[in-house]
Amino acid sequence: LAVDPDDAEITAARNRLRAQRPDSPQRQRDAAVERAFDRFNAGELTAAEAGFEDVLRGSPRNADALGGLGLVRLRQERYAESDALLQRAMDAQPASAARWREAKRSAAFFARFQTAEAAREDGDLPRALSAYRAAFAEEPAGLDPVLRISWASALMDSGDLEAAERELRRALAARPDHPDALRALAQLLVRTGRTAEAEQIAARGPAEVQAAIAPARADALRQRAAESEARGDRAAAKRDLREAIALSPNNPWVRLDLARILR
Repeated sequence: LAVDPDDAEITAARNRLRAQRPDSPQRQRDAAVERAFDRFNAGELTAAEAGFEDVLRGSPRNADALGGLGLVRLRQERYAESDALLQRAMDAQPASAARWREAKRSAAFFARFQTAEAAREDGDLPRALSAYRAAFAEEPAGLDPVLRISWASALMDSGDLEAAERELRRALAARPDHPDALRALAQLLVRTGRTAEAEQIAARGPAEVQAAIAPARADALRQRAAESEARGDRAAAKRDLREAIALSPNNPWVRLDLARILR
């Protein structure tokens, strides 16, 4: 029987045999990718980057090289590029997409988080809040909960104190002694009139946390002094104003109120 050289099965078998040869382009690409991953695992990001890029010049849809370069970009904190590369790796080889999924989730989170931070720095609070929400809606596993403090601060700036408090308490549930979270929550509690609870929260932190709420506590005491004076209890008003001055000695309004009462 004559053998058809163009038979599909024969051609496929021939290609598989060729790919298995040590000098085949596929084996050479696989070896190059493996070397690049070795450099990556050794922390040599520049060499790993060059290795993956070299493979991609000859094989633009090589899933391993795309994913490897995506990991390099993630380590370099070039999150938007990392997200795009890891998506390309998943699209190029759907059967092994799970290999890159968690890294892509991290890249997407931090790309959105960076956008939120930049928007907040530029004073674009609505854009910042939108980016924070998008980021935390799909947060990666093992994310440091302290990152929620930035979102909570933006929520406080927007006046959404209930949501801000919720995020701060979530951060503190995981990191009970974190000073920034303690400071922010204590300041929020003072702002919402819960001074006693704020003092309890601040007492869990270092001295600078307690000092951070001193101006807010002074304002609360000044308000209480005004209420006492309105009731005719000038002695209580004086006590509160003197305590307020001790907490915030450079507050001119407290000193003015005390001077007026003492006249």
